[in-house]
Amino acid sequence: LDVLFKNNYNFINQFPSEKLVLEYSPLIIAGKNNQYDIVKYFLEAKILKNPYFHHLDELINECIKLRNISIIKYVITHYYEHIKTKSITIVNIIKQLNNIEDIVFYLIQCNKCVVTSNIVLICIDKGYTDICKYIYKRFYSDNDLVDSEMHTHLIIKKDNIELLNYFFDMFPKYKTNINYELKKNI
Repeated sequence: LDVLFKNNYNFINQFPSEKLVLEYSPLIIAGKNNQYDIVKYFLEAKILKNPYFHHLDELINECIKLRNISIIKYVITHYYEHIKTKSITIVNIIKQLNNIEDIVFYLIQCNKCVVTSNIVLICIDKGYTDICKYIYKRFYSDNDLVDSEMHTHLIIKKDNIELLNYFFDMFPKYKTNINYELKKNI
């Protein structure tokens, strides 16, 4: 611990250039090599002001590029409060990774993800039907959608009949709008 947390890597924290962090931080190197146990060891080390907490955004970005989902899950579950650019990082995770419904659902349920129309559209695009239903019911059941046309058009484009039926059950007033649009285009 003395070797890893004292003088050798203090320069990374004093001059936190992204290039230095990406090239020399043992945490980032462990993440790039999918060394879950080593990443966990660095982050769980019982030292005051763990310097590796400052590298979490870079770690997540590198793990997104390399599809190291287990490390991403670990960091967002246990060290979310240390992520500097939370909303950007969360959107990047959702946008750039596929088949991560469990992560997205966790982020939304734990209020670690600000649910915006953009998040819903990404979920529609990725085919996360159950998450979309959950979001519509929890966040939009009493409100109007910001851009209902975009939602319905993307649902139709993705040919997701199950979600389209659910959408119209939740928001019946948009059904008449879409019927009018469809008749107009025929």
